[in-house]
Amino acid sequence: MAEGPLWTDLTKTNGSIDWLKSNNSYYSYNSTRVNNVIRFTPSETMPSLLVSITEDSVLHSPSGSDPSVTTNNYLYTLKQENGVWKVWDYRKQ
Repeated sequence: MAEGPLWTDLTKTNGSIDWLKSNNSYYSYNSTRVNNVIRFTPSETMPSLLVSITEDSVLHSPSGSDPSVTTNNYLYTLKQENGVWKVWDYRKQ
């Protein structure tokens, strides 16, 4: 993962990682499936992909396990860092 908006959102105070740690919780994934690529927008600096993804996940917490199966569209933006393409940001559409 690149040090972009996604990294900032995940690692900020009260962000997703902080919330999981504070609540002694974590996710496990039974499966993650890319259903289809809806759109690819090429760019030499920041290409993007709009994809449909189905996730079968479980939130584990002290109060138990909460399974979930969801299908959503996500827009992934990529950026090259030190010659390696990384996820710069992604947003649910």
